[in-house]
Amino acid sequence: MRFATAILSAIAVILHSTLVVADSLTILECTTWWGSKDRTTAIWHTDHGSHSVDASNDCRDPDVPIVWEFCMDYSMKRGHFKATGQNKRCFVESNSKQVGGSYAGDALCSILKYSEVFCGW
Repeated sequence: MRFATAILSAIAVILHSTLVVADSLTILECTTWWGSKDRTTAIWHTDHGSHSVDASNDCRDPDVPIVWEFCMDYSMKRGHFKATGQNKRCFVESNSKQVGGSYAGDALCSILKYSEVFCGW
């Protein structure tokens, strides 16, 4: 998993360096041959730095300063977060690219890019 984190970090830096306008999320999604999806390796890019987060489906406390709720809904290809002193802020999937052919033996992996959008839900 450390190798996957290193690859994701390198790709995230390249992707993020081309567009810095709002928060974004870069997720390594790996699907095993039996259909299980792992999205625990993710980098959240903010104006105040980048943070490693668990981007699994559902809500959690992301252990990021001032942020107390981080939620992902992959069935709708969207997510949101809530931070102290701010309105709810939202992400939608903006790009997806398959990387390599396998991970941990039999899984197929993709890099998912989520970009911040107006919160309409």
